[in-house]
Amino acid sequence: MDTKTLDIFLKIVDYQSITRVAEEYEMTQPAVSSALKRLEDEVGCPLFSRKNKSLILNEQGRVLYDHVSGIMQDYYHVKNSLSRGNPCRREIVLKLRATSDKIYALMDEYLQEHPDVSFILRDYSDTDIGTDEGFGLTLKLRQFVSNETYIPVDVQNMIYVIMNKSHPLSRKEQIHFSEIRNEEFVFQRTDSKTGYEPSYVQCVISGVIPRVTLTVDSKYTKYAAIRRGEWIGLAFNNELSFARHVKELAVIPMHEALNGKLVCLAYKDDRISEAEREFARFIQERI
Repeated sequence: MDTKTLDIFLKIVDYQSITRVAEEYEMTQPAVSSALKRLEDEVGCPLFSRKNKSLILNEQGRVLYDHVSGIMQDYYHVKNSLSRGNPCRREIVLKLRATSDKIYALMDEYLQEHPDVSFILRDYSDTDIGTDEGFGLTLKLRQFVSNETYIPVDVQNMIYVIMNKSHPLSRKEQIHFSEIRNEEFVFQRTDSKTGYEPSYVQCVISGVIPRVTLTVDSKYTKYAAIRRGEWIGLAFNNELSFARHVKELAVIPMHEALNGKLVCLAYKDDRISEAEREFARFIQERI
C-alpha cells in the first residue's frame, strides 16, 4: 500500500469517476482500475459500489477513507516541511465545529506574512466533545461558546440552493423551500446527532424533510454529485466559495430568512500556543 495508490483512492472518492482520476494523473483508465483493485485485494474487501456509472463509497470504503485522509494530510505536511529544510515550522491547529469562507481568506493572508507557519485543520464533530475540548483554537457558533475568549469572525444568516445550471429552477433569483420539496438531495455525512450537515437541520426547522437519496463523505464529492445534475444541495452563506468556482453550478439564495448566528474563533487563554495566540491577535485586528 503506497502513497500513490492511496492518493488515487482519495481522488476516486472525490470525483466518483475513474476517467477523471486517470486524466488528472495522466494515466490510462485500466491503470487506475488496476491500482484500485490492488488496494481492495490488500484490504480484503470491495471499497465502492456503482450507481449510474459513478463509484460510491460503501461502508468499508468509508472506514478506510476516514483513516487514510488524515494520514495522507499528515504525510504531505511532514514532507513539505522537510523539503523546505524546516521541519520545525510553527503549527496552528484549528478545530472546525463551524465553517466560514472568511477564515480561509484570513489564513491565506496570514501565511503570506508568516511563511514559517503551517495550519492543521481538524473536523470537530459532536463525538469529539469532551475529548480535547478547551485546548487550541476552535471555529464554532456563538451559542456553543462557554467560558472562552471569542472573536466574532462571520455571520451565518442565509441558506443557498446549489444545483446544476441545467436545472429548470437554476435561473431564478430566489427559491422557496416549497419549490424543492420533492427534489433529490445530496448531503455530506457528519458525526452530528442528525448524521448530516447543518443545512439539513435548517430544512427540518423550516418544515421541509429533504429526500436524501445520496450521502457523501466530503464537500468535494458533494459538489461533484451536484455537478452531474442528478441531485441538489444546500449550503450556508459563509461556505459558498468552492461552489461558486464550479462553472456548471448555480448558487441561488433561499427566500426564507434565517436568524443570524455568529461564527466565532474561540479559545481559552491558558490553553493555546504562542503561535495560536499570535494568529488570534491577527484575526482580532482584521475583523
